[in-house]
Amino acid sequence: MGNPAGFWLAFLERGILGSIKWLESQRFDRHDYDRLVCDMLTVPGVDPAIPLVAVSRSGIVDGLPIVAHWGPDDLVGAWQA
Repeated sequence: MGNPAGFWLAFLERGILGSIKWLESQRFDRHDYDRLVCDMLTVPGVDPAIPLVAVSRSGIVDGLPIVAHWGPDDLVGAWQA
């Protein structure tokens, strides 16, 4: 990625912040969520109330406070649209 700051700003402008976990046999879990929250706090200007999202090849565990999540079928469907 050429400009990481630009990447983060694009997410912030849309009002979401998220994480991608693309492992074949591991779902997005509490550890990943906790890491996302810690990383969020290092992004300058981010509002701690920003909605958090996840993209995961193997899904997410239940009970995480993620407002949305997407998997492989969602990405393929968006690409084909």
